Amino acid sequence: MSKRIKFPSITGETIDFSNFWADKLKREEQEEGLKRKTEEQEVVRINEIKCPLCKSTDKIHHIKRNNNGIIGSGFSSWITEEYLICKSCGIHYNDITKLK
Repeated sequence: MSKRIKFPSITGETIDFSNFWADKLKREEQEEGLKRKTEEQEVVRINEIKCPLCKSTDKIHHIKRNNNGIIGSGFSSWITEEYLICKSCGIHYNDITKLK
């Protein structure tokens, strides 16, 4: 049995903390789902880009990253170079729709 703890807010409404952790977990799952969905859409968009020279869709997505050197919590990395390499003709090209 969960206890209902109510605190008055500025507007005079009461806040229910009985399902706080369940609601927080649900919000985190929704955010993860949204993040996964946008990443999948980005992969599909990149896979549809054609080589400007030979119009081939067979390519390598090259990403060069740099990081802050911390292992564990607090780790962060950022993209320094990102380009596509055509497997057919070997040309290196950028995603121009991302530059807009």
